[in-house]
Amino acid sequence: MITLGITGGIGSGKSFVSQHFTKQNIPYYNCDERSKLLINTNTQIINGLTSRFGAKIYNDGKVNKALLAQIIFNDKNELLFINNLIHPIVKADFEQWRNTQNTPFVVVESAILIESGFYRFCDKILVVEAPLELRIKRVAERDKLTQEQVQARVKNQISDAGRRKFANFVIVNDGITNIANVTNEIIEQLRNKYKIRQL
Repeated sequence: MITLGITGGIGSGKSFVSQHFTKQNIPYYNCDERSKLLINTNTQIINGLTSRFGAKIYNDGKVNKALLAQIIFNDKNELLFINNLIHPIVKADFEQWRNTQNTPFVVVESAILIESGFYRFCDKILVVEAPLELRIKRVAERDKLTQEQVQARVKNQISDAGRRKFANFVIVNDGITNIANVTNEIIEQLRNKYKIRQL
Protein backbone atom coordinates (compact mmCIF):
# COMPACT_ATOMS: atom_id res chain seq x y z
CA MET A 1 0.00 0.00 0.00
CA ILE A 2 1.38 3.40 -1.03
CA THR A 3 1.13 6.20 1.54
CA LEU A 4 1.20 9.81 0.38
CA GLY A 5 1.92 12.28 3.17
CA ILE A 6 0.52 15.79 2.83
CA THR A 7 1.88 18.68 4.89
CA GLY A 8 2.26 22.44 4.86
CA GLY A 9 2.27 25.48 7.08
CA ILE A 10 -0.75 26.77 8.96
CA GLY A 11 -3.21 28.33 6.53
CA SER A 12 -1.60 26.81 3.44
CA GLY A 13 -4.74 24.85 2.61
CA LYS A 14 -3.60 21.27 3.26
CA SER A 15 -7.13 20.02 3.87
CA PHE A 16 -8.42 21.78 0.77
CA VAL A 17 -5.81 19.98 -1.32
CA SER A 18 -6.47 16.67 0.48
CA GLN A 19 -10.15 16.87 -0.43
CA HIS A 20 -9.23 16.60 -4.10
CA PHE A 21 -7.68 13.21 -3.40
CA THR A 22 -10.77 12.03 -1.53
CA LYS A 23 -12.85 12.99 -4.57
CA GLN A 24 -10.92 10.23 -6.35
CA ASN A 25 -12.07 7.77 -3.65
CA ILE A 26 -8.62 7.65 -2.04
CA PRO A 27 -8.86 6.95 1.72
CA TYR A 28 -7.78 9.93 3.81
CA TYR A 29 -6.49 10.17 7.38
CA ASN A 30 -6.18 13.59 9.03
CA CYS A 31 -3.66 13.44 11.90
CA ASP A 32 -4.70 16.82 13.27
CA GLU A 33 -8.40 15.92 13.41
CA ARG A 34 -7.70 12.49 14.90
CA SER A 35 -5.42 13.95 17.55
CA LYS A 36 -8.21 16.37 18.56
CA LEU A 37 -10.48 13.36 19.06
CA LEU A 38 -7.88 11.23 20.84
CA ILE A 39 -6.90 14.01 23.23
CA ASN A 40 -10.43 13.81 24.66
CA THR A 41 -10.90 10.04 24.54
CA ASN A 42 -7.55 8.28 24.94
CA THR A 43 -6.87 7.39 28.58
CA GLN A 44 -3.09 7.54 28.19
CA ILE A 45 -3.22 11.08 26.79
CA ILE A 46 -5.75 12.27 29.37
CA ASN A 47 -3.72 10.87 32.26
CA GLY A 48 -0.49 12.27 30.85
CA LEU A 49 -1.81 15.80 30.39
CA THR A 50 -3.59 15.81 33.75
CA SER A 51 -0.49 14.62 35.58
CA ARG A 52 1.60 17.30 33.90
CA PHE A 53 -0.72 20.30 34.00
CA GLY A 54 -3.34 19.45 36.60
CA ALA A 55 -7.08 18.85 36.34
CA LYS A 56 -7.58 22.35 34.89
CA ILE A 57 -6.31 21.10 31.52
CA TYR A 58 -9.77 19.50 31.04
CA ASN A 59 -13.19 21.11 31.43
CA ASP A 60 -16.23 18.81 31.58
CA GLY A 61 -14.33 16.01 29.90
CA LYS A 62 -12.97 18.20 27.09
CA VAL A 63 -9.47 19.57 26.82
CA ASN A 64 -9.13 23.26 27.69
CA LYS A 65 -8.12 24.44 24.22
CA ALA A 66 -7.21 27.97 25.29
CA LEU A 67 -4.91 26.76 28.06
CA LEU A 68 -3.37 24.07 25.87
CA ALA A 69 -2.68 26.61 23.10
CA GLN A 70 -1.10 28.97 25.62
CA ILE A 71 1.19 26.19 26.81
CA ILE A 72 2.11 24.99 23.32
CA PHE A 73 2.90 28.37 21.83
CA ASN A 74 4.82 29.76 24.79
CA ASP A 75 6.98 26.91 26.08
CA LYS A 76 8.94 24.70 23.70
CA ASN A 77 9.77 22.20 26.44
CA GLU A 78 6.10 21.66 27.20
CA LEU A 79 5.38 21.45 23.47
CA LEU A 80 7.99 18.69 23.24
CA PHE A 81 6.39 16.85 26.16
CA ILE A 82 2.93 17.06 24.56
CA ASN A 83 4.23 15.92 21.18
CA ASN A 84 6.09 12.98 22.71
CA LEU A 85 2.91 11.96 24.50
CA ILE A 86 0.48 12.30 21.61
CA HIS A 87 2.47 11.43 18.47
CA PRO A 88 3.07 7.72 19.19
CA ILE A 89 -0.64 7.26 19.94
CA VAL A 90 -1.69 8.99 16.73
CA LYS A 91 0.83 6.91 14.78
CA ALA A 92 -0.60 3.68 16.24
CA ASP A 93 -4.12 4.90 15.44
CA PHE A 94 -3.06 5.64 11.86
CA GLU A 95 -1.46 2.23 11.43
CA GLN A 96 -4.62 0.55 12.69
CA TRP A 97 -6.70 2.63 10.28
CA ARG A 98 -4.40 1.93 7.33
CA ASN A 99 -4.55 -1.80 7.96
CA THR A 100 -8.33 -1.68 7.47
CA GLN A 101 -8.11 -0.01 4.05
CA ASN A 102 -8.55 -2.24 1.02
CA THR A 103 -6.84 0.02 -1.48
CA PRO A 104 -3.40 0.40 -3.09
CA PHE A 105 -3.14 4.06 -2.06
CA VAL A 106 -3.92 6.14 1.04
CA VAL A 107 -3.36 9.78 1.99
CA VAL A 108 -2.31 11.04 5.43
CA GLU A 109 -2.31 14.74 6.29
CA SER A 110 -0.40 16.38 9.13
CA ALA A 111 0.71 19.94 9.83
CA ILE A 112 3.84 18.58 11.49
CA LEU A 113 4.50 15.59 9.25
CA ILE A 114 8.20 16.49 9.05
CA GLU A 115 8.76 17.74 12.61
CA SER A 116 7.10 14.70 14.17
CA GLY A 117 9.05 12.21 12.06
CA PHE A 118 5.77 10.88 10.67
CA TYR A 119 7.14 11.43 7.15
CA ARG A 120 9.26 8.31 7.61
CA PHE A 121 6.10 6.20 7.30
CA CYS A 122 5.20 7.75 3.96
CA ASP A 123 6.33 6.66 0.51
CA LYS A 124 5.97 10.13 -1.01
CA ILE A 125 5.57 13.62 0.44
CA LEU A 126 3.39 16.42 -0.93
CA VAL A 127 4.04 19.92 0.46
CA VAL A 128 1.32 22.56 0.18
CA GLU A 129 2.47 26.17 0.16
CA ALA A 130 0.78 29.56 -0.03
CA PRO A 131 1.95 33.18 0.20
CA LEU A 132 2.48 34.16 3.85
CA GLU A 133 0.09 37.12 3.75
CA LEU A 134 -2.66 34.89 2.37
CA ARG A 135 -1.98 32.25 5.04
CA ILE A 136 -2.21 34.81 7.83
CA LYS A 137 -5.45 36.20 6.42
CA ARG A 138 -7.00 32.73 6.11
CA VAL A 139 -6.14 31.67 9.67
CA ALA A 140 -7.09 34.99 11.25
CA GLU A 141 -10.55 34.79 9.66
CA ARG A 142 -10.98 31.07 10.30
CA ASP A 143 -9.85 30.99 13.94
CA LYS A 144 -10.80 34.55 14.93
CA LEU A 145 -7.20 35.42 15.79
CA THR A 146 -5.12 38.57 15.42
CA GLN A 147 -2.38 38.71 12.80
CA GLU A 148 0.18 38.73 15.62
CA GLN A 149 -1.26 35.51 17.06
CA VAL A 150 -1.13 33.82 13.67
CA GLN A 151 2.43 34.98 13.06
CA ALA A 152 3.47 33.50 16.41
CA ARG A 153 2.07 30.13 15.32
CA VAL A 154 3.80 30.37 11.95
CA LYS A 155 7.14 30.93 13.71
CA ASN A 156 6.67 27.70 15.68
CA GLN A 157 6.53 25.67 12.47
CA ILE A 158 9.26 24.58 10.08
CA SER A 159 9.72 26.86 7.06
CA ASP A 160 8.53 26.08 3.54
CA ALA A 161 12.19 25.76 2.55
CA GLY A 162 12.65 23.18 5.29
CA ARG A 163 9.65 21.17 4.10
CA ARG A 164 10.77 21.28 0.48
CA LYS A 165 13.86 19.25 1.40
CA PHE A 166 11.53 16.31 2.01
CA ALA A 167 9.06 16.99 -0.81
CA ASN A 168 8.43 14.83 -3.83
CA PHE A 169 5.63 17.15 -4.92
CA VAL A 170 4.85 20.81 -4.18
CA ILE A 171 1.52 22.55 -4.73
CA VAL A 172 1.18 26.31 -4.40
CA ASN A 173 -2.35 26.93 -3.14
CA ASP A 174 -2.55 30.60 -4.05
CA GLY A 175 -6.11 30.71 -5.37
CA ILE A 176 -4.79 30.71 -8.92
CA THR A 177 -3.39 27.19 -9.33
CA ASN A 178 -5.93 24.62 -10.54
CA ILE A 179 -5.66 22.20 -7.62
CA ALA A 180 -7.84 19.54 -9.25
CA ASN A 181 -5.59 19.34 -12.28
CA VAL A 182 -2.41 19.21 -10.20
CA THR A 183 -3.70 16.49 -7.86
CA ASN A 184 -4.85 14.42 -10.84
CA GLU A 185 -1.36 14.72 -12.32
CA ILE A 186 0.18 13.54 -9.05
CA ILE A 187 -2.19 10.58 -8.89
CA GLU A 188 -1.27 9.65 -12.45
CA GLN A 189 2.45 9.85 -11.64
CA LEU A 190 1.97 7.58 -8.63
CA ARG A 191 -0.10 5.12 -10.67
CA ASN A 192 2.64 4.93 -13.29
CA LYS A 193 5.54 4.71 -10.83
CA TYR A 194 3.97 1.94 -8.75
CA LYS A 195 2.20 0.29 -11.69
CA ILE A 196 -1.22 0.70 -10.09
CA ARG A 197 -3.99 -0.03 -12.55
CA GLN A 198 -6.78 1.58 -10.58
CA LEU A 199 -7.07 3.70 -7.41
